[in-house]
Amino acid sequence: MKRSSTRGVGIVEVIVALIILSLAIPMVIGFSTTSKKVQVAANELENATAAAQAVIDSLALTPAFMVEQGTPKSKTVQGPIRMYDASWTYTPVGRHAGVVRVTVAWKQGNTPHSIVVAGEVP
Repeated sequence: MKRSSTRGVGIVEVIVALIILSLAIPMVIGFSTTSKKVQVAANELENATAAAQAVIDSLALTPAFMVEQGTPKSKTVQGPIRMYDASWTYTPVGRHAGVVRVTVAWKQGNTPHSIVVAGEVP
């Protein structure tokens, strides 16, 4: 009589496979969650940078002496998702030009965030 050389899966192999899956699945879910948080943070920085650039562009249309002496030095800027608080400082570089440093701040949950963007104002 010939014996068949094929066997089924043993209980030990099934238990080992379940242990490996029980360790791997939470790690994959953790990577996915972390990836989403990083993506949201990068998107928020991109939107805040665009808001700061919009402030610099609007100040570039204003004569330098008015930017230097003008008030207010802050305003609320509408972004694609939220409102940002923007404030700026002006440093004269030449007779008719200067550098504007714009700080954009926002709150994400209970955590405050800010970004600083500098640009030249003719």
